[in-house]
Amino acid sequence: SHPSVAYITIQVFDAWKGNIPPTFTIVTNKGSEACEFPFALNADYLVYAIPDGNMLSTNFCLRTAFWGNNPDIPILNKITKRTP
Repeated sequence: SHPSVAYITIQVFDAWKGNIPPTFTIVTNKGSEACEFPFALNADYLVYAIPDGNMLSTNFCLRTAFWGNNPDIPILNKITKRTP
């Protein structure tokens, strides 16, 4: 029951929460009114994801953002970080 979605395959380098596999597909709503996140090929992101049926979904409104100089990373690194 998704209006218009994009499916993005992500390679995971670090995970702070959840049982995240090394590679997975995430869904994001398309359309600016749906907080669409504009993923680009071969770019690094800090992804905040939520359960969505049997998948995970994300969007711009969930704080997903570019990895570089992201102020959330030092905070997250205070939590026990593990590499998948």
